[in-house]
Amino acid sequence: MRSVLVLTAGLLLGNAPVSMAQDTETGQWKVVIALVLDDLEVRPVPLHAFVLRSVTDSTFEVPARTALDGTAEGLAPVGGYVLESNDPARLNGVAYTWSVPFHVNAVGVAELELTHLNATIDSTIALELKATGRKVEDAVVAYQQVRASVFRVESGAGHGTGFLVDSAQGLVITNAHVIEHQTRAYVVLDSVSRARVGIVHRDPITDLAVLQVNPYLVSHLHPLTLAHPQDAQPVVEQGERVFAVGFPLDQEQTLTTGIVSSVRDGAIISDVNINPGNSGGPMLNYSAEVVGVNTFANVSDRGPGISGAIAVESVRPVLAAAWSKLDSLPTQLTGFLPTMPLTTYRLEDLHTHTDTASSGRLKEYTRHDVGPFDLSFQTPPALILTARALDEEIAGERRRNESDVGIEATARYSSVREFRDWYRFASELLAPVVMLQVVPQVGETTGSLFTRVLVGTTKQTMKFKGDVTDVIVYRNGRPVEPLRGGSVPVEQYIDNQWVSLKDVANFGSYVFSPMVFAPDTLGTPPSIVLEVLDLKDDNRSRCRELPKKLVAYLWNDFLPFLRAEYPEREWTVANRDHRPKEFQASGLPGDTVFVVEPKKAVDAFGGCPRRDLR
Repeated sequence: MRSVLVLTAGLLLGNAPVSMAQDTETGQWKVVIALVLDDLEVRPVPLHAFVLRSVTDSTFEVPARTALDGTAEGLAPVGGYVLESNDPARLNGVAYTWSVPFHVNAVGVAELELTHLNATIDSTIALELKATGRKVEDAVVAYQQVRASVFRVESGAGHGTGFLVDSAQGLVITNAHVIEHQTRAYVVLDSVSRARVGIVHRDPITDLAVLQVNPYLVSHLHPLTLAHPQDAQPVVEQGERVFAVGFPLDQEQTLTTGIVSSVRDGAIISDVNINPGNSGGPMLNYSAEVVGVNTFANVSDRGPGISGAIAVESVRPVLAAAWSKLDSLPTQLTGFLPTMPLTTYRLEDLHTHTDTASSGRLKEYTRHDVGPFDLSFQTPPALILTARALDEEIAGERRRNESDVGIEATARYSSVREFRDWYRFASELLAPVVMLQVVPQVGETTGSLFTRVLVGTTKQTMKFKGDVTDVIVYRNGRPVEPLRGGSVPVEQYIDNQWVSLKDVANFGSYVFSPMVFAPDTLGTPPSIVLEVLDLKDDNRSRCRELPKKLVAYLWNDFLPFLRAEYPEREWTVANRDHRPKEFQASGLPGDTVFVVEPKKAVDAFGGCPRRDLR
């Protein structure tokens, strides 16, 4: 399990004060250390021994140790110190040590936060495994050194991988095609940290791009080392073992290894397993040096295929071009944004919730539009209901025949049975989120209709009626930050005796926290307005306020999940008829959601947002 360090609040327990002369001026200090796992379980660092070493007298030390809650406090002569760990704090094969400047003042309490932002991180898991006699790839040692500096890159409706090459400037290398057709991109630094990045430079010829994240957010990370040829030797040899790090498909960060099959001019061909989502990630040698950027796969239906990486030599000129642009770029990088939840909807809770629900309610999720765009929503319960409805339509008669001949229920045909316990590891469809799809409608062109009426032909010429530039969701008049998503171009080429459709348009795909749809304490659903910007109409805004019944369904679909994950809380049920009704449950305040401060405002009747002219 991956871990990060964060500050946690708590009562600071005392360490014995250091002995000192009567006339020495003293000050008070406090230190807090805590660990948080991927599931957000906070774990303090207990009994961590360290010293405060004076910077003016190296022989003077103040020894200390954290209490069981990971906190420490004490007294020390006023002046400058360096806090140094005696031994590493270990978690999941990773060792954290600190050597941090610290100043004790005469007035007030000097407080110090020991986090991953100021720790020296050392990976020891491979060595520890070998010491026990268990076999482990030598690549694990190198992987542990680089894993924290390899990020998921999100842009539009897709994602890829990127890696840090300059922590002082916050520069990240990825593939240009990962951010193709996009003006915004994000990086997921770890399971609880996501940030917007600037697009500094794109090179479509080499298929490389440079992004910039707020340097403060990555100042604690070590940039990856780009391999250099030594003594006229190439950076990588045919037959050399290499490994790739990335975020393939719906997976979290993965490590795959292989052998260099051949070295081409500007490319490395290997049998390392990479998939969509790996694009832009590093290919590394066992010295933890980047030898290439994973970019493409050459596969067939006869075997696993091979993969290709852009050689590291192509990275340096692209990086140099990015450095030359930095001074002229505006500084608009911000802090952290909301992230995808770390847990999934449990299947038993899903089935309990949907067993009493009618499939007829599915129309509430799909039969909506905004101008020339069709809207559809998906939640984990809606996914199960859709699968059941399709299964009954296709296989209902088959199961009835099986029942008639005495086949037991568990052995009868069912396509819904694919939703098993392991499904959460191979798909994000069970994530407790609301997914929104915005699809342009297709219609016959005016010229085609005119020709068919005059000439009497039967062939229709069709075009997309809209083209999604962006979608903004407002809760009670305030724009909400999505967890993920954007628009992506989709091409259609259909040409037969009946229809001609040769067009391209952006489709929108967005993911939101269910908290966006939380009702007030009386169960009244919030006002949810969608604004769709249409490229085909000079980015004109087209807006629609969602029916209260739909908003209530979207929220109520997550009550079983919330009750299972947070049993200490009571959750308000949203009224589908949205008439005020008293509930004993406390629920959430109406505006407890991650919102962006309003650069726009929605008028009182749920119409299109007014642009803020301030």
